[in-house]
Amino acid sequence: MTSFVGQYEYVYLFTQSEALWPGEIRVRGSDPFANPASVTSYEKNGTDLTFTVETAPGDYSIELPLLYYPGYEVTGDGCGSIEMTRGTNNVIMLNVKDMSGKAAFHVWFRTPVKWTAATLFSACGGILLLFLVFRDVKRHKAVRKDTEQE
Repeated sequence: MTSFVGQYEYVYLFTQSEALWPGEIRVRGSDPFANPASVTSYEKNGTDLTFTVETAPGDYSIELPLLYYPGYEVTGDGCGSIEMTRGTNNVIMLNVKDMSGKAAFHVWFRTPVKWTAATLFSACGGILLLFLVFRDVKRHKAVRKDTEQE
C-alpha cells in the first residue's frame, strides 16, 4: 500500500486513495431518514473550505474532502460545539452538537509552530553548511597559492 497520492502528496498509512471523494461533503445525523441534510453552498480554495448545511435541528457528523492533519481549525455559525477528529479513510470529521436549521462552517489550515521552527532550523543548517564549504574552498585556494609560490 502506498502512502502517496496525486502529485506525490503524503497521506497517512492505510489511506485508500481510490476511496477519497474530492468535492463531496458527507453529513450524517442520528437518523438519516428522519433528518435529511443538504449542503447548500460550497467553496474550496486550497486548504480553505467554506460551506453551509441545511438540516433539521440535532447532532450531526460531517466528513470533509480534506485529509486530516494537525493544524486545521474550524468555526461554525448556527450550531453549538464542534469537535474535529479523524474520520473514515483519514479525512476530517466534524462532530457538531445542536445544529439548527442552517449552519455555516469555515475550515482552514494554520501551519503548526513546530513545523515553522523545523523549517527555520533546516534553513539555518543549510546556510551554515554553505558557509563551511565556501570557507574550506577559500582555504584550499590559499594553500595552493602558497605552495605554488615556493
